[in-house]
Amino acid sequence: MEGILQQLGLANLLSRFVDERVDEKIVLSSTDSELSRLGISTIGDRVRLRELCKQSVQAGQGQRPQGASTSAATASHEVRELFHSNRRRSKRGTKQAKKRTWTAQVVCLADRLAYKVPTASEKQILFKAGLGLKRIKFDVDDNEEAVVKKMTASETEDGSASAEVLGFPQLQNCGGFELMRCVANCRELVVIDGSWAVKELKANGGPQAKIYVRPIQKSLSTKPLAAEKTSQVKEKCISCDKEFFVHELRKHSFVCVDMFNTSEGSEGESDLGVLSTLNEMPDPSVNSVVQVEPSSSSSSAPAPSNDTPYTTATNILTSTDSTPGNSASAPIVVHPDESDLDTQEKIADHIVAELVQYCSANDISNPVEILSCYQSMFVQGRALEIKDPSVCEEGVTNVIFVDCGNVLDTGFDEIDQIQNLRTTLEVEFYGEGAKDYGGPRKEFFLMIMNAIKEKYFDKGLRQHLFYKYETVGKIMGKENG
Repeated sequence: MEGILQQLGLANLLSRFVDERVDEKIVLSSTDSELSRLGISTIGDRVRLRELCKQSVQAGQGQRPQGASTSAATASHEVRELFHSNRRRSKRGTKQAKKRTWTAQVVCLADRLAYKVPTASEKQILFKAGLGLKRIKFDVDDNEEAVVKKMTASETEDGSASAEVLGFPQLQNCGGFELMRCVANCRELVVIDGSWAVKELKANGGPQAKIYVRPIQKSLSTKPLAAEKTSQVKEKCISCDKEFFVHELRKHSFVCVDMFNTSEGSEGESDLGVLSTLNEMPDPSVNSVVQVEPSSSSSSAPAPSNDTPYTTATNILTSTDSTPGNSASAPIVVHPDESDLDTQEKIADHIVAELVQYCSANDISNPVEILSCYQSMFVQGRALEIKDPSVCEEGVTNVIFVDCGNVLDTGFDEIDQIQNLRTTLEVEFYGEGAKDYGGPRKEFFLMIMNAIKEKYFDKGLRQHLFYKYETVGKIMGKENG
């Protein structure tokens, strides 16, 4: 190679050829860019260099053309080793391709007899017990054994005790479990047929569908795994300037003394007026008097003795015997020994007062819960719903008979005849022998409320049937009790 470079007048490049270990065979298999990198910049020099190298190789091999292909292959390999070393190292450092995975949404149920998708409240209970919805990562090639192992895994993601468990370890001691899926457009669950391998699960339920796990022999515990943490956020009371936790502030607002002693703005004064009115309302356990106003044509009745204690209740509608010559009477004093106070009908104001005291003492602020409390205080007689099928519920009820074919007219006639609206309503349909323990009553209200909406509200208020809206209000009230 030294003689060829000297013949071309390129002896100054000899050191570079020696460092790169370039000989005649490598020159023949090199490209123009590779020769330019070695210092052969002109086209003529590259042509003459290849010609001289070709002659040298042929002279060295004794003119054996059959070995030319082998020499060319050897030269090409050496060229790749010299000029493409970086590409070789990059391949060596490349990581192996990761396995394909599938993250499934798995919902673990607690009841071994469950057949429906859990409700929102049930989901909260399951979540606190370490059950419910979890996202479990599977490999696409996982078989049934791998699927079961990952579903019942007790390991955490980072190995710490505080991290979330990857699977449902409770399934290990339940006596087996089955996989289920939700029926389309329905909350019912059906068992998944076929293999539990990942490919089959994806094909049966779809890649985004949820998989429901139900224990077979033993139901799982729904006891919370850890105590529920309360909020630590604090807020100052604007009246006493003391800090309280937000979940205790409402309860404090009912007993804060400074709040009742200060009045800032009309809204505060209005709240205090409501509270003071409730505090000044008569106690239903004290002797009560119903004052009947005498007519102008009758003589005034003698006043009761001062020795008889009584309290006058205002705005109470009473019914008296309207016989001729007896249009007025003296105040009626009701003593505790004359009637049973436990069964005595309470006026609405007294019930509201008791409701306010009860909700304040028990920190109840949810409107639905307040309505339920009021319902339990207001409704009398038999329970609204059957609680135990083996026990026959007994109690006073308002029985009405309704025609399914004419529910609006027959329902209005029956409701108008009810004297005590606080008693539980019991519904019986013409020609049916079913006993009402909640079902017929719900069916009646569903039918009559739809009929009321269509007749009295869909086309605006019916001015010529204004007197019917009182009955509509009674029905709406009885729907909640």
